[in-house]
Amino acid sequence: MNTNWCSRLAWLCLATDPAMCAMPTGPGVYAQPVAGTLRLNGLRVELAHLQGPGLAALLEATRQQWVTAAAAPAMSRIGAWQVLTRQTATHSEVLQWKGEGPELMALYSRLDHQQWVRPRPQFAWGLPEACRWQQTLESTLLQQRTVQGTARCNGAVSNVLPRLRATLTADGWLLSQGGAHFPLVWRKAPLQLQVVLTDTRDASQSPVSALVAIQTAEGGS
Repeated sequence: MNTNWCSRLAWLCLATDPAMCAMPTGPGVYAQPVAGTLRLNGLRVELAHLQGPGLAALLEATRQQWVTAAAAPAMSRIGAWQVLTRQTATHSEVLQWKGEGPELMALYSRLDHQQWVRPRPQFAWGLPEACRWQQTLESTLLQQRTVQGTARCNGAVSNVLPRLRATLTADGWLLSQGGAHFPLVWRKAPLQLQVVLTDTRDASQSPVSALVAIQTAEGGS
C-alpha cells in the first residue's frame, strides 16, 4: 500500500445486505489475505491480493455485476491502477488492478462502517498550527508500523514548509537527503518520516497546501 499512496484513499459497498459485500472469487483466481493490521481513520480494513490465470475474467465479471446493481459504482484511474469502488451506509469495497497478461495483479479491500472506531493513530510529531489532518491510515506488517496521513494547510508551500521545518527541528528530528527535493526525509530513532507538500487552492481560490506524511517504525513502535 505504501507504493500507492493515492489508491489507499479510495475505500468505497453498494449492497444493503452485508452478505453481498463478499470478496470476488472465480475459477483460476487465488486470494491471499494481507497479514497484519490495517486501519483507515481508526476502522479495520480487510485487504487481499488477487492473482491467477482467471483474474482478467473475474475483473470483467465483477465490473459487470457491480454496474448492473442498484447504484452504479465509481470507476477511476490512479497512476497505473484502475480502481472500481462501491459503497452503502454500512460497507465500502474497492477493487483495483494494474498490468496485463501474466503481469496482471489486483487488490481487493472492504471496510465495515458499523464496526467500533478506534482512536486515530498519533504521529510522533505535531503539525504546524496552519495544518489539520484529514485522513489517516495505520498498518502493522512484518513487524513494521506505518502511519500515513493527509492534511490541509492554510497558505502556500513556501509559507508552510519553514514552519514545518522549525517544528520538527525543535522536536529533535534530523533532516536527511539534503532536503532540496520532495519527499523530505527526517529521522528520529527509531522513526523515519517522509513528507510531501503540494501547492493547491481552495474553493475561494486562496492558496493552500496539501501535505502527505508517512511515518515508519521498526518493531511496531
